[in-house]
Amino acid sequence: METPADLPIPLRRLRATLTTPGVREVDPERRGFRPWEAGPSIVAPVGHAFLDGYRIAMTERGPAQAARRLDDLPRQWQGFAAEGAAMAITIRAALEPWSRHGFATFEAVTEGRHSYMAHVGLGWALARLPRPFWPDLTTLDPAVAPLVLDGYGFHEVFFHSTRTLERRGTGFPEHRWPGGAGAARQSLMQGIGRGLWFWAGGSPTGIADVVARFDRRFSGSLWAGTGLAAAYAGGRDRTALAELLTVAGDDRRWVRQGAAFAVEARHRAGTVNEHTPVASAALCGGPVADVVELVGSCRPRPADGAPDRTAYESWRRAVATALEAADDVVGA
Repeated sequence: METPADLPIPLRRLRATLTTPGVREVDPERRGFRPWEAGPSIVAPVGHAFLDGYRIAMTERGPAQAARRLDDLPRQWQGFAAEGAAMAITIRAALEPWSRHGFATFEAVTEGRHSYMAHVGLGWALARLPRPFWPDLTTLDPAVAPLVLDGYGFHEVFFHSTRTLERRGTGFPEHRWPGGAGAARQSLMQGIGRGLWFWAGGSPTGIADVVARFDRRFSGSLWAGTGLAAAYAGGRDRTALAELLTVAGDDRRWVRQGAAFAVEARHRAGTVNEHTPVASAALCGGPVADVVELVGSCRPRPADGAPDRTAYESWRRAVATALEAADDVVGA
């Protein structure tokens, strides 16, 4: 529930100025990322869209107004802006008593169109907020809640890549995750894998070299994150996407699963762009409409009574299995 109380406009602008990261923070060279392997890098444009969303949410009176402003942005970048807006809304909720229902309001106003990216943005906020200021994570929909951890893991690769990749993990307090430490670790790895797409300059072999250094238990989640980024953010052509499946080897089913989630996310948000059908065909083996239908049919139904904390992982596995079965039929 949104309240009309908020700071005057000049103070809102000051709030945005003081808290919004500078554009240098998303510069790939400053971050120490590898050069983009082919074509123009997508890192800076994605980062700028994120910052636009963050700035909007910090400047507007509340999340409802911020959500409506996102519709004015180019469709291709709206999801990344929603991610930034959700981060800002979560930080505001931690600092401003009148903003504590901001995330729920944002979800309601957008009718869940950007739900996946919003949960990722919430994870970014957790990476910046002291733990006593974290929101109640048990209230989130268990079917998408692990994307919060994806966001946290991505943040750590983006801003602390050397530390994160050297220790092959994050500092997230896994015991605090409602779904348990094991599940938390897998979702964090998905975020790290998503970050690798940007850190490695979209290079399939560069990503494979890094994934090989991690514990084998996490390779599926790492590849799923990479597939998600490759399909959602893009930046490489069909040939490079095919190479991604090749270098993933036995884990290519997880690349496909991550890509399928990305295709469904763009379709749900109404932000399908020229890259989406290319990624859908190259990574998932079919057109956007078919992939969206497959992902939707595999989604677990809400559990009666206690929330099913395994819903997201069950969904991932069902999608991976369905895509593999469909591929076997096509290849037969």
